[in-house]
Amino acid sequence: MNLLPPSQKEVISKEMLFKFYFAVMAIFSLWGIVFLVLLYSINLYLGIQIPAFEKRLEIEKLSQKALAYGTVEQEIAELNASLAQIDAIRGKGFVDAGAILRKAGAMLPEGAYFTTLSYQGDVLSIVGRADTREQALRLKEALEKDSICVSLTSPLLVRQINVDFTFVCNLRDVIIEQELEPVPDGDEDIYE
Repeated sequence: MNLLPPSQKEVISKEMLFKFYFAVMAIFSLWGIVFLVLLYSINLYLGIQIPAFEKRLEIEKLSQKALAYGTVEQEIAELNASLAQIDAIRGKGFVDAGAILRKAGAMLPEGAYFTTLSYQGDVLSIVGRADTREQALRLKEALEKDSICVSLTSPLLVRQINVDFTFVCNLRDVIIEQELEPVPDGDEDIYE
């Protein structure tokens, strides 16, 4: 190149520079085309995948809701079974234990007290202590005369003072709360 005249050197150097710029532009154009194709394919891929993913999320949410509804339905079924058991118990005769306690407490003579009252099925067990045997026998007679007890059993009361007593009363099979007297409003003394 050194042997060429300067005007030709300039033409050749411009031509080489043009070819270099052309090659760089071709490479950038090629990379641009590849980038645009890649961008288009990513856009197309995401355009398909995003709706499918959203659909899967919606199905997942619906299945979770269905599972939650299934759990709620199961709880409702359990509660209905409990209510059926309660209705069955009430159908056999409902005993108001508080009213029985008030009535038994009203029969309790002075000097006697209950230590345990338990109610199971149609059996009422009363355990207590009296200062004298006569007090325990008065309570026994009052329970035997009362209309809520069908039968009353108790062990023989031998001791004369500090008598521990146990009475087992079989309750009637009717709804007892209808026979029991209403609770006083506070002005009257239920132990008189």
